[in-house]
Amino acid sequence: MGRRGTRKEAERVAALAAEQLLRIGTSLRRTPTTPDLRAVYRTDQSVNDAPYRERWAHDRVVRSTHGVNCTGSCSWKVYVKDGVITWETQETDYPSVGPDRPEYEPRGCPRGASFSWYTYSPTRVRYPHVRGVLLELYREARERLGRLAATASSVANPYDYRLGVSVWFRSLFTLDPDVAAMAHAPLVYQVHAALAMVLFALWPFSRLIHAFTAPVGYLVRPYVVYRSRARAASTPHRTASRPDAQRRRAGTPR
Repeated sequence: MGRRGTRKEAERVAALAAEQLLRIGTSLRRTPTTPDLRAVYRTDQSVNDAPYRERWAHDRVVRSTHGVNCTGSCSWKVYVKDGVITWETQETDYPSVGPDRPEYEPRGCPRGASFSWYTYSPTRVRYPHVRGVLLELYREARERLGRLAATASSVANPYDYRLGVSVWFRSLFTLDPDVAAMAHAPLVYQVHAALAMVLFALWPFSRLIHAFTAPVGYLVRPYVVYRSRARAASTPHRTASRPDAQRRRAGTPR
């Protein structure tokens, strides 16, 4: 008998011994057991486990995935009771990736496991929403042009920077730029924003950097004295007594 046969014989003896021990256990405690003798039903305890069992009860199991904000679209087993999702588990029937590498399963993140809660959450958007700015534009156009023309006007309305560029600009202050808000802006707005970024990049290397200096010297500098033109003209110059100055004033050549 080879090594493989000895191992199989040992496994058979161990399984037979485990089965005998389970049967002896049923003789020691007279309680109902499952057919495989792996679990017992305690009738001498007054524990109400009905809520627990109802929590995990289900009518059928369906396959689904989570398509909202999910890039993997992992396969999930969804347990349904009376048309309502009760809980979910990860599906593990993916094709094998080969014997030379570990299997890529189970697939599914904790966010996906909590998706059943989000399905019935009161914060979920259940009805289509409309932006307040677009609604105001539509109402103004409806008063001027009528319902049908207002609908066409709102669809063909030019780009509104308050819905795109303004959103992107405000997101810069939170250090979380909304790239999608700027990506759909016209080229003129994108070039304008790019030039502004270039200006701010060159700012430290130019004299514009003095705009950020604190005006501390302004508090201790001397007063600036301003004089009028009339007073300056009536005041004689010190060089008027010199011969050269007199000859230039009279027009006499040297």
